[in-house]
Amino acid sequence: MVNGLNQYTSVNGQTALYDANGNLTNDNGTLYSYDDENRLRGTSGMSIAASTLKYDPLGRLYETTINGIKTTFLYDGDALVAEYNASNSLIKRYVHGDQVDEPGYSDETAAVGSGNWRYIHADHQQRDCI
Repeated sequence: MVNGLNQYTSVNGQTALYDANGNLTNDNGTLYSYDDENRLRGTSGMSIAASTLKYDPLGRLYETTINGIKTTFLYDGDALVAEYNASNSLIKRYVHGDQVDEPGYSDETAAVGSGNWRYIHADHQQRDCI
């Protein structure tokens, strides 16, 4: 069921709760927390892996820890260019075109460089999607 703000009021008979800013805070025992900029800061609960998300001063996601697994993100300006694990080993790299919305590719393998490339495009809010 959805309310006038396009928020789910219940899922599978369980009530979904929101904060004053409209952020989902509780979904069937999964708790979500947000910072002052309404960015997701973390999740907890029995039905989801515990996570924390950290942002740099420019508002870019720079680190996640999901179920104890840390990933750090590296940017070139606004463009995400790489992901590193807790040992600072490269786990994923992104290659962007030289124009703002020019498509690019990502290399996502345990052995970066083995040729498992994926197409990147911008979503409706001009954020990179794979």
